[in-house]
Amino acid sequence: MRSPIAIVGYNRPDYLRECLEALSRCNHVEEYEAFFFLDAPNRSKKDDIRLCDEVYGIARNAGGVFKETHILRSETHKGCRENVKDAFDHIFALFEAVIYIEDDIVVAPDFLDFMEDCLEKLRTDNRIFSICGYTPKVLEGKDIKDDLVLIGLFTAWGIGLWRDRWEMVDYKKRDYHKDNALMEGFKEYGYNLPNLLMAEEIDILDTWDVQVMLASFRFSMYTAYPRIPKCTNIGKYGVHSKDRYDGEDRPFYKNVDVWEWHIENLTVEKRLNDYMKSAAASYDSYMDWKSSRPYWKYLAYNYVLKSIIRHKCEGIAIDGFFLENSIKKILIYGFTDVGEILCNELSNSSIKVLGYIDRNPELIGKRKNGIRIYSQPEEVEERCDAIIVTPLTDSYEIQEYLAQYIDARKIFTIAEILR
Repeated sequence: MRSPIAIVGYNRPDYLRECLEALSRCNHVEEYEAFFFLDAPNRSKKDDIRLCDEVYGIARNAGGVFKETHILRSETHKGCRENVKDAFDHIFALFEAVIYIEDDIVVAPDFLDFMEDCLEKLRTDNRIFSICGYTPKVLEGKDIKDDLVLIGLFTAWGIGLWRDRWEMVDYKKRDYHKDNALMEGFKEYGYNLPNLLMAEEIDILDTWDVQVMLASFRFSMYTAYPRIPKCTNIGKYGVHSKDRYDGEDRPFYKNVDVWEWHIENLTVEKRLNDYMKSAAASYDSYMDWKSSRPYWKYLAYNYVLKSIIRHKCEGIAIDGFFLENSIKKILIYGFTDVGEILCNELSNSSIKVLGYIDRNPELIGKRKNGIRIYSQPEEVEERCDAIIVTPLTDSYEIQEYLAQYIDARKIFTIAEILR
């Protein structure tokens, strides 16, 4: 029995059309059952209704490609995370394994053969969390003898997954990012992963794959990647991308015949795992993350403003968190717009703001509305009960820094006090 194909789409008809065109050229595609999971339009976005209707029309016309076609269209807009979660939950209520494709994935003719064989032969290998058809750039130019390599980092671009692996993913627990020991290991697979996880857990970032990465890491499992790519990502825009294209400078084997992959004696390529970790944690990778900070700052700022407005509309006092936790004196880390907003909101409360903490040397010693900016907590004469971290984009690293001066249990992010 063939594994079902789950195709997730939203408002990108051009991508879905190209995705299906590539799938239609796959070997034995006519033997597969396809499930389309289409999110409803976000009515606050211009043209979303028209684009989503066009996507639905493309899915309806795909019936001749597959053995059977099922279209599950959301009645209301769910967003990326909920739509994908519902897709996996629906599939795994019916099947043991799935081939998952997002609308911006273009596959090679032997992609389905590759997935089917791997899902069957690797199912009982407890080292392996998932199969991915994409070949990470880190493998390029490496002397790889095996057709498959195990790497401890999950990638969502064209994957095969089993039900029991999906059940390892925990979306209910929303504070993994507070586990410093766990995050210390997690960041080895990507310097920004703890920040991404926090953004996902406090609902700034609408994504699903960071929690899957975390599950794979928590259970010390690997994703199997092919030496020769079986798919690529053509996405230039979307929920998490800003005009990116990850494939234009790479070889893509569109006409590869079915090839033999040797998986009976598959071993972990330790050298590449170490390389993957060091590359992900490198300064260049960190600067790539930093380059997207304006976008992340916008998301964080928008989140804080919406939270404060919600508090006011619901009659919730901004100082409620502090009073519940017997906090009377605080320092605010980050002389930012968000920091100023928090300080102003607390000005008419019983909470005393002792000062700002900021590592920008040009700000140290200055005052804003009578409140001084310090470089370190120990410079402040009065002892604080807590430090509130306002920059959400680098909160994990900031909390690590502040833990040198104060009990980590007294360090909170602004997202925690505004929940």
